[in-house]
Amino acid sequence: MKLDIRNKILVLVTFLFLIVSYQFAIKKTISLRQVYHSKKSELNLVKDIPRQLSILNHKKKHYDSLLQKMNLNDTSLQNSLLKITNTEALSNNTNVLYFNEPHSYSNAHGSFLTYNFQLEGKYNNLLRTIYPIENNGNFGKIVHINLEKKKDYKTNKNRLQGTIFFQQVK
Repeated sequence: MKLDIRNKILVLVTFLFLIVSYQFAIKKTISLRQVYHSKKSELNLVKDIPRQLSILNHKKKHYDSLLQKMNLNDTSLQNSLLKITNTEALSNNTNVLYFNEPHSYSNAHGSFLTYNFQLEGKYNNLLRTIYPIENNGNFGKIVHINLEKKKDYKTNKNRLQGTIFFQQVK
């Protein structure tokens, strides 16, 4: 054999040896390395779980304290608003005549829920009832109050009724 043919056979055998060694050793090593790095990242996440759990518990306590401060429980916002309205009405000697279902409205600025309820009582008592509902509950804002003096012809007495529209942004 000539030297030129030997060199070609040597290059061909070396190339075949590289392909075979890649298939049996290097390919498996690379796949195991990828598995190792994925397991290592999962291990880092698992090691970080107690710290994340602690942070989440602190957030939960903070949000629970905010809900407690706003007089909100696990019930719906409508139930909480009705509860505060009834509590304030009882303490200020006013009557809740009706509390309607909310009206939903959407526009380019967002979605709104408007609650409509009517109170009856003296002027100062009505204002003392409405003020804490808007300011202490953090439910939303009062967008309209309509006070109307009505005469009860059976008893020949005047009554003051206030219709309140309370709006909340969804």
